[in-house]
Amino acid sequence: MKKSCPVEKVLDHTYVVLIASKFAEMIREDFTPYEWEETLRRNQQYRALGRDCCATHEFCDSNDTMMAAFEWTMGYEPDTGEDFDACLWSAAWEHAHQHYLSRGGCNVS
Repeated sequence: MKKSCPVEKVLDHTYVVLIASKFAEMIREDFTPYEWEETLRRNQQYRALGRDCCATHEFCDSNDTMMAAFEWTMGYEPDTGEDFDACLWSAAWEHAHQHYLSRGGCNVS
């Protein structure tokens, strides 16, 4: 996961939501039902323990999935050396983790 970056620094929050939802959709499609449910359960547990980590990494290289979601949404491969791309990546990751990848979030079907 990349360094945390406030969403306010991203020029358009819409891109954050689009990348995050595409990322969660791709993870959901790639995971077995067990892996998906276990990811939601573990992420809820990690959050309750105050741990800043995501269980998707326990089942795949989710950085590859985030890269694919970024490229699908933005139309180009992210350059994480660029402030905008790095900030967008981080904000999308945080949004996906908070809203789609743990119990209590809205999740994806």
